[in-house]
Amino acid sequence: MPNLSFSETDQKNSPIICDDAIVRVHRSGIIELWDDNAVQMFGFAAEEAIGKSLDLIIPEKLRERHWKGRGGPHFSDRAISYNPT
Repeated sequence: MPNLSFSETDQKNSPIICDDAIVRVHRSGIIELWDDNAVQMFGFAAEEAIGKSLDLIIPEKLRERHWKGRGGPHFSDRAISYNPT
């Protein structure tokens, strides 16, 4: 499987036109990348989100289910789309 990591350098040097938020989360659940669309979508500045737990944007009533599912056999590193409207 190819290495599809997206470094900060890649982000700064690549023109990205996208309406979706781009959020990268480490397997431990810590937010590593938070783009401008994530700021608009979730209301937190990058400085507030990076280094914090993904719980920042997961509703409290869904957290247990989320974290239980992350370790399950269906977990994979994949992009997901989120549209709150």
